[in-house]
Amino acid sequence: MELISSFPPFTQQLYGLVMTSDNHLLTMTRCGNGKALQMNPSLLKYTFRGHLVAVIPLQLPLLIKSKLRFMALSGNSLYISDLGASYVYWVDATTGKLVDVIAGPGEKPGCFTEPSGIACDSNGNILIGDSRSNRIQIFDGESREYKGVLECSQKTIVRPSAICLQGDDKLIAVNYISHSVSFYSIIVETSHLSK
Repeated sequence: MELISSFPPFTQQLYGLVMTSDNHLLTMTRCGNGKALQMNPSLLKYTFRGHLVAVIPLQLPLLIKSKLRFMALSGNSLYISDLGASYVYWVDATTGKLVDVIAGPGEKPGCFTEPSGIACDSNGNILIGDSRSNRIQIFDGESREYKGVLECSQKTIVRPSAICLQGDDKLIAVNYISHSVSFYSIIVETSHLSK
């Protein structure tokens, strides 16, 4: 693999990375370490050459234990997981304003214990890793309502961290505990889940 380019070092830690429809890179600044809020987080929009295009302050109801870590983009809808406070936020990617809180802490379906990686399928469904509950939960892309737990070829997905989709029938997940990357066949295509 050949390195094509690299941005200069940043003065703060960055989390999450998505590509926008206008071919810019969007990442976010760190807001906390799980013990104290350190700064107000922002979205940073860059060109592929590393030129900063915009700084968009995130307007979220953060808690002391907030740790914004993962995100996914579908159109202008940006989904951000708060690993520390166990919330998933729906944000307008152009303004940084909170549109809604998709889910909060808990173990029942539709709630999270350390939400992690997020991916959106071609139908707009939102797949979110629920790290401590060892599952991937699915939410409808239009209503943002809970649809179910993703069924994969291997019954248990252990501590999913970052996730991505290959088409709508393969899930790739980083396993936080075993420090590995796993590939899964999705048993029920997300497009066939009931609305």
